[in-house]
Amino acid sequence: MATAGVEGLYERTAYTIDSSRIAGLQLTKDHYDFVGAVATLSAQALSYPALAISPENGVAAAIRYQHDWETTGPAPGQTPGRGWWNEWRGAASAYLALPLPGFAHWVLAARVAAGIRGGPLADPYDVGGASGDPYEIVPGYVIGPG
Repeated sequence: MATAGVEGLYERTAYTIDSSRIAGLQLTKDHYDFVGAVATLSAQALSYPALAISPENGVAAAIRYQHDWETTGPAPGQTPGRGWWNEWRGAASAYLALPLPGFAHWVLAARVAAGIRGGPLADPYDVGGASGDPYEIVPGYVIGPG
């Protein structure tokens, strides 16, 4: 099975300052508006038997391209024409059923994903989530932002 899609998008990010906590602070730009286009393509060849809890044999792959343009214009003191970014993302998965005993079939699964962003307004990728608490493995070495 294969699918393809094309979408349009509108995104608005607004920033505010709680003036009851910080007096006299002003933003140079309080919002960003983007319009963009997204193209996706995916294909899969999977075995999904009746009562299965996951795919069992096969592969799946997907690729996505997104291009956004900033429509709010430059902040005061900045030159116009710098507001765009684009992104490529791809992922591939493979599944292999193993003949081991149990209620459900055992499945060995692997997944690989990658992405790249470019352009003057491209943000870096964030990996993972935020840890609840920092954890010190050895003195001086802490994992998690807290």
